[in-house]
Amino acid sequence: RALTGAAIDYELVFVNDGTPPEERKCFDKLRRELEPLGHVFHDQVNAGPGVARTKAVELARHDLLLFFDADNVPFPDMVERLCDALIAGGADSIAAPFVGVRPMLRLPLIEDVIIQYRPPGGPVALALIDNVLGDVCSLVRREVVETLGGFSVQRQSWEDLEFFVRAIARGFRHLVYPDPLFFYTVDQLGRNLTAATHMNYRNLLQCLYSMPAE
Repeated sequence: RALTGAAIDYELVFVNDGTPPEERKCFDKLRRELEPLGHVFHDQVNAGPGVARTKAVELARHDLLLFFDADNVPFPDMVERLCDALIAGGADSIAAPFVGVRPMLRLPLIEDVIIQYRPPGGPVALALIDNVLGDVCSLVRREVVETLGGFSVQRQSWEDLEFFVRAIARGFRHLVYPDPLFFYTVDQLGRNLTAATHMNYRNLLQCLYSMPAE
């Protein structure tokens, strides 16, 4: 997203991280519809979410970057609310809370919600124990991503939480929006619920090396 006076210019960047052809019919359909309009589609060998997100940044043209996973559904005003809050708060990044729903083949409704996630924000030291900084669904200035060298490429990692911790340690201002802004798919077979927690914490605690001495 770019702001040019009163005009708003959007660009969509889709990264297919190794999904086989028989499982990406929606991706290919969107490609046929949107690529001629200037939106970007990229295929790569499966390398994990951190690599895919960093590649999306490389392919994007604008300075305000909104990360969003393919199995989630945004509220209609999500982009507008995040952008307004980022600018009003003088922030470098802002994360969106969510409501969780089970996997489904239709668009979710509020009555489908089974959980809510409203991270409170807080000191970076607390983030090394619990994710108080938010989901990867966030609006981030390009400068933050480039300064940090992108997301963690470790597959056993909370790459979004690591990213926010490292950003705060480098002096960037991170905010968490107060209200849910999208539907999150709670998949019991998903990466977050099947990963080895101790490995995630091990990689997360390596962020201590990014912390200032005082």
